[in-house]
Amino acid sequence: MAISSINITRTSFNLQTLSMLDSLRQNTLKIFLEQNRLATGNKIVAPSDDPVDGGMAVRMTEILERQDQILSNIKYADSFLSATDSAVSEISQLLTDAHSIALEMVNSFSSQDERDSMAEVVKSIIQELVMVGNRTYGDVYLFGGRRTDAVPFTEDYGGVIYNGDTKSLTSHVDRFLDAPFNTSGDELFGSLSGKVTGWVDLDPALTDETRLADIGGTTGRGVDRTGLLRISLDSPMATFTVDLSTADTVGDVIDMINDAAAQAGLTVGAGLDFNVSYNANLNGLQIDVGAGNVIVEDVGGGVTGRDLGIVGAGAGSVVGTDLKPRLTDTTTIASLFGNAGATLGSIIITNDNLNA
Repeated sequence: MAISSINITRTSFNLQTLSMLDSLRQNTLKIFLEQNRLATGNKIVAPSDDPVDGGMAVRMTEILERQDQILSNIKYADSFLSATDSAVSEISQLLTDAHSIALEMVNSFSSQDERDSMAEVVKSIIQELVMVGNRTYGDVYLFGGRRTDAVPFTEDYGGVIYNGDTKSLTSHVDRFLDAPFNTSGDELFGSLSGKVTGWVDLDPALTDETRLADIGGTTGRGVDRTGLLRISLDSPMATFTVDLSTADTVGDVIDMINDAAAQAGLTVGAGLDFNVSYNANLNGLQIDVGAGNVIVEDVGGGVTGRDLGIVGAGAGSVVGTDLKPRLTDTTTIASLFGNAGATLGSIIITNDNLNA
């Protein structure tokens, strides 16, 4: 079939005009797109320019943005860990200082004033530990776990309370990987445990039935009963030694010392020549004499008198130091708080959703 050419002279002027305008628009668009490519240096300006290559470009852009975010996450986590490492170093030094003080006090014949002074130093170390434990990076607590809306550590009830949780902050470090980057206060200090321990010193009073095995003594390490005590009075003149190696209770100690005084010719009892009883706080012993001075000392390098807190000299009396009686299953409620006793009420114990 023959095809006849179109006789343009037979088309209308309007159609010719529209055809030319359409060609101009297309050419103008092509020029614009080419100019845009030249200006931006991009082969594809819009996905419609090349759907296949455009889709690949979009995916590549998303990958690059994700990698940039991952790099940002890693930099933040690295800075966070650096701040954590610095805080942990400070904590390690503070704990080393506290440990050194404890060893010094245990292994030396320190006076009570020296021990009280060192106790204040340890207290200040604890306060510094709390401050470091509450350190932040930006507005995030280093050791609060995932709980970032509360101060991790607070001092209350005579101790330190951990308010954070045991979970870790995580950062997106790969397409399908989140990694933890912090240490909770529980991991660092062992703040939580499977048991609840009391934070108030119940301070039970000494009684005749208190076993020597249940008192800390002046050093906190118990009472060494292998040594001999020598007690001297100057009015009336008398010196005697006491062997406490068979004593089992505080009552035994009192009876043995008073018996030794009686065997030395002294009258024994309150207001008489000699008497051993409890001090005013009921946490240690006290030796009273009717007149003159009394001297109590250990013999032959023993430490029994030191452990019982009665080594020393005084006019009329020697007042013993706190022997730190321990709480035991047989300690009576009435003997708590220096024999003041305690008023008992009701308590609720909660474990998860269980109450008792």
